[in-house]
Amino acid sequence: MPLVIGPGIVVRGGITVSSEPTYTFTAPATSTVVEGNTITYSITTTDVGSATLYFTIEAVSGTVNNADFSSPVNAVSAGGAVSITNNAGTFTLTLADDLTSETESFLVRLRTGSTSGPIVATSNTITTADITYAFSAPATATVNEGSTINYTVSTTNFGSGTLYFTIEGVSGTINNADFSSPANAVSAGGEVTITSNSGSFSLTISNDVTTEGTESYRVNLRKTSTSGTIVATSNTTTISDSSKPFDGGSWRTTSNIFDEPGQTVVQTQNAVIVGGTFFYRRSTVAPTTLTPIGTWSKVANGGGQTAFSAQGDSVTLLQDGGNLKRSTDGGATFTTVASPPAFQIIQLAWSGSIFCAGGSNGNIATSSDGITWTLRTGLKSTTFGTQTVLCLAFGGGQFLAIGNSSAGCATSPDGITWTYRAGLSTSGFGNSPGSRYALGYSTGLGLWAVGSGTNPGGVAYSSDGITWGYGTGLATAWGLSRTALTMVGTSSHLLAFGDQGFLARSTNGSTWTNLMGIRNSSSGTFVSGGQAIFTGSATLYAGNYGGSSGGLLVSP
Repeated sequence: MPLVIGPGIVVRGGITVSSEPTYTFTAPATSTVVEGNTITYSITTTDVGSATLYFTIEAVSGTVNNADFSSPVNAVSAGGAVSITNNAGTFTLTLADDLTSETESFLVRLRTGSTSGPIVATSNTITTADITYAFSAPATATVNEGSTINYTVSTTNFGSGTLYFTIEGVSGTINNADFSSPANAVSAGGEVTITSNSGSFSLTISNDVTTEGTESYRVNLRKTSTSGTIVATSNTTTISDSSKPFDGGSWRTTSNIFDEPGQTVVQTQNAVIVGGTFFYRRSTVAPTTLTPIGTWSKVANGGGQTAFSAQGDSVTLLQDGGNLKRSTDGGATFTTVASPPAFQIIQLAWSGSIFCAGGSNGNIATSSDGITWTLRTGLKSTTFGTQTVLCLAFGGGQFLAIGNSSAGCATSPDGITWTYRAGLSTSGFGNSPGSRYALGYSTGLGLWAVGSGTNPGGVAYSSDGITWGYGTGLATAWGLSRTALTMVGTSSHLLAFGDQGFLARSTNGSTWTNLMGIRNSSSGTFVSGGQAIFTGSATLYAGNYGGSSGGLLVSP
């Protein structure tokens, strides 16, 4: 009978008559593999040369099936073929990155002839390791508008990389406007950088003025992209409708009463400046907080009864004793503009990219930086002519100027090219020449409104500056023909400020509601008007107490 003297060697009658093939798995040596990774198997043989072998997968623990492998297809039920060339070959298995929590292990059998043929080698056992994803924060279930929510993401076996988040509404209408940061949070989502299995991101809820009731949302964590597979979902966060509309219904004092009447107010990029007859005062305390502003510093001389100011992206302009002053640090320091417009400036406006100055004799000048000014003749070349520019503002994508003769009105997209609009003077508003008007624009309503000093209680209103309506609803609201000295548009209302602290609001420019909040403020009674502005988060009003002192009120 034959004598086997070594692996693959058979001796018969003293002569080596055959060599038995050998089969060995030389890789992988790894015993644990994280889901989503690919395992490469290496096979070496002797006395096989080139041939086709076959592999099958066998569970060692847990339930191992086709779903556990993303490649090859049907790896468990069908197995696969291995091409051997010069006694070596390889094949791969890719573990599915599924979301099922499971502990499993398997081994691979190498076979000849077919996937049901004799087993000639067996691999090491491989244990699969899950990747897990979870939100570990926030725990807060309800937040107020204006709040920032910090999300913490924890993973296992992910390591470092990028994940993605999307926002899903649960109740109410959740959209981009509900979040001030990041931009387009709902429509675009965002990225989360994971380092050593941990990462974080934040969402800031808009402190808007829309009455929308309680809303709720949750955040989905995703792989690959913002449209990828959801791997974790946060707790539901409920947004309380805590912000109030800026409707002028409630006011609070934010400063001590000054020793002079308040004439103008401007919000810079980091402070608030109130201008009086003799001085400008500045405070760096945010007026939207509930803490009264009590620390003010004098930063420049006042502008008298014609005080004015304007704020660009990073430049503040104001009148200082007849000089045009400029600041780039939020009003902390000012320098005199060496070459201001060569006329008496009465009004300033900012479009978002251009300062526009208006004054006597129909003069207009524009500047991008407040330093270099260009005189523009476009306004006086229209029917507007040489009227004094009593009102100048920007809204709805255009400048609007009103003159002192029968309410002459003109519009311009850039401060250069002007078109005369007869609709205001023919609306019934401008039948007699006026010496003072109050002009405001509400972005939320898309509506202009102007009140006249010569037609007390009369208000004209327009959505485009071309076609104007006119009514005496303001006089009706106040119960007498009283002059509107300042008009300001918030995101939800128009507010008209009159002398003796009278105040009214409107949503259409025609019908007005009388308000008592400013007349009955805790600091006393406003007896004459100053100026009001809407900052996007509050309405600020600088006015006069008793005709000889002033202060600043904020709503809400």
